[in-house]
This record gives sequence, C-alpha cells and structure tokens, in this order.
Amino acid sequence: MLNDGSAVVRVLVLDDEPEHAQPNVDALRRRKYDVVQTMTVDETLEILRREGQSFRVLVLDMLMPGSGGPADREEFTNPVETGMRLHRTIRGTLKLVEVPIIFTSVVRDPNIRERIREEERKYRNKVSFLTKPFLPVDLIDRIKKVT
Repeated sequence: MLNDGSAVVRVLVLDDEPEHAQPNVDALRRRKYDVVQTMTVDETLEILRREGQSFRVLVLDMLMPGSGGPADREEFTNPVETGMRLHRTIRGTLKLVEVPIIFTSVVRDPNIRERIREEERKYRNKVSFLTKPFLPVDLIDRIKKVT
C-alpha cells in the first residue's frame, strides 16, 4: 500500500542542513513517498522550473542562505528574506499556486510567519508551519493534511 492508499505523492524537501532533513526524507521514502531532496535555493528553483507541477507538496526550510543571484549581493543576504523571496518566486514567477507549502524552521517569531501568511492570502492557500525540531511522523501527518 502506498502512502495514501492509492497514488504516489511526490514531495520536494529543501533544507541546507542535510543532517536535519535526512531522518524526515528517510521516513517519507519508507512510506513510499517519492522524495526529491535539495540543499540550495538555486537547485530547488531549477527543479521546480522543470518539474514543478509534478509535486503534490513542497517542504521548505524558511531560513536559507542566499541563492547567489544579484539580490544576494545587495540587501537580501538575510536568510529570512531569501526564504520570502523563494516563496514569492514559487507562487508568482513559477505560478505554482496550487502546490501546498510546508515551511520548516527554528524561527518562532510570529511577525515572520505573518508575513508569509499575508503573501499566501494572495493565492488563497493556507500556509503550514512546522517548528524544528520535529519528528518525522509530524511531517508525515502534516503532508497528509495538506494533500
């Protein structure tokens, strides 16, 4: 039996610290999720440009180092801003407005989370957050809720 009983769920997991992501990726794969694991914003965007519609959910670390683009050499070296820009690119530029996003982060600042919720309202999607550390079962439960 597959993860939801009928079809393979394709998941992209972005985290620049593989030691934190690996237990979750392994747990998802044991449950027959089709997982694509990335470690950089650039790698994630490259995959999403080619295959974005094939994913049923994106699991994104909210605090990411810069993407190496021109903005990163200017004022957007803040990891939170890089995460916000990634979100805007996924929803706006790539038009992946139907794909649920689960943000993972150690950030507990309600103002940062509210900024993302405000962005998500433009697309009528409900954003989801998981605060690190969390158990793989917590991620699996959240994926089941949003897919």
